[in-house]
Amino acid sequence: MNSRLLPALTVLALLAAGCGAPSGGGPAIPEAEIGLRVADVLESSEVAPVPAVSADPGEAGVHQPPYQGFPPVIPHSVDGLLPITAAENQCVDCHAPEAATDSGATAIPASHLKEGTLDA
Repeated sequence: MNSRLLPALTVLALLAAGCGAPSGGGPAIPEAEIGLRVADVLESSEVAPVPAVSADPGEAGVHQPPYQGFPPVIPHSVDGLLPITAAENQCVDCHAPEAATDSGATAIPASHLKEGTLDA
């Protein structure tokens, strides 16, 4: 056998031996402790649906998310505002940082801006 191949085969054999099923019959991890959810992985969690909004822009209040990390929801109707494209985006009329101060709208976050303008 090639003398350079022997160390590589030895390492592979040791790795394979260490990756096998656990020995010793240790205690199983309860399903409620697996992952970040800290709940039974087979349990179904229900989140209340967000109701459809029909208010015109400027008439609706800010939507309070049901939990932290919930994606943002447009709190007003988008009738007549779609499709949103790079060339036609009526959202910036109220939500651009300089306009949001006057309109009371939520400003477009800085992460969406490049050198102060919308990064389309």
